Amino acid sequence: SGSTEISDFYTGPDSIIVVKTSTGEVLNKKTQNMTDTTSLTALSAVTSSDMVSGRTYKISTTADLEALATIVNGGKTCYGGTFVMSNDIDLSSIANWTAIGNSSTRFSGTFDGNGYEISGLSIDSTSRYQGLFGLANGATIKNLGLTGVVVTSTGSQVGALVGFANNSTIQ
Repeated sequence: SGSTEISDFYTGPDSIIVVKTSTGEVLNKKTQNMTDTTSLTALSAVTSSDMVSGRTYKISTTADLEALATIVNGGKTCYGGTFVMSNDIDLSSIANWTAIGNSSTRFSGTFDGNGYEISGLSIDSTSRYQGLFGLANGATIKNLGLTGVVVTSTGSQVGALVGFANNSTIQ
């Protein structure tokens, strides 16, 4: 019997460890208890003024994630909103990711990765509050894996998942 090289691992739904080999094979990915997203509205189909507090939106594409950054960074905290991923998302087509939330507007909703992963996140910045989420306040970010992340920054409050989280829950 041979050995298997592990390239990534992360916590998934209900704190289940998900293990990925260097060939991309997922050895243990829990698919039960995941949120059914088939009836949810894709975030990229909604404008900031159309968003309803307390509603749940689907994140299934790069455009959906970019829409979330645009909405939050444009002044809407998304308090009470829930955003649920419906599949893995590859961000490698974006040379320099704009974080969701900044010093002007913090992300305050719930982001549920639903056991999926975001790959290819790349950030090169001199600014504060850099990560997939730049600044979260009163937020919940859960059930999300990150792989292939490259963050280069001379700023403070920098991380792969969240640059700075205040009064927030990361699961």
